[in-house]
Order: sequence, then structure tokens, then C-alpha cells
Amino acid sequence: MIGRARFAADFAAASATVSPEYAAALDYPVLLPRLLAPAEFPHLTGALADGAFDADPDVDWEDADFTFALGLMLDGIEKLVDAHR
Repeated sequence: MIGRARFAADFAAASATVSPEYAAALDYPVLLPRLLAPAEFPHLTGALADGAFDADPDVDWEDADFTFALGLMLDGIEKLVDAHR
């Protein structure tokens, strides 16, 4: 969790210094269609076209990401403990 917190702090600090144009270039729903060939990645490009990566404005994504990462870490610890019983 310390690594995640450091990453979040570093990312926030770096994000404050980039231009809006650069930040927009990192927007996956905008960037990925430019990089992916539909013939090579039909499912992913289809999901993008359907809005699968569009952000829900009602979701606190920072909190959701943290909660998801914490859940994965705790699940891993549980499996490790179970394996050594």
C-alpha cells in the first residue's frame, strides 16, 4: 500500500505540471482507437466504440482503484496464509 500511495502522490505532482494537451493525450478512450487496428483487436476496439472505457462521473475512481487494489492484495495474503496451513 505504501507503493500505491507513493505512486498516487508522484502522479498527482507530475500531473500538476503537464499541459492540458499532454494530459488529454493520455486519455485511453481517445488514445487507444488511434493505436489499435480493428482487424487485430476487434473486441477491444468494439468495446471502445461502445463506450466501455468512458468514465462514470458519479464514481470516485481514485477511491475505487484503491479499494480494488487493496482487495487484490488482501486476497493474495489470504491465499498465502491458506497455503501454509
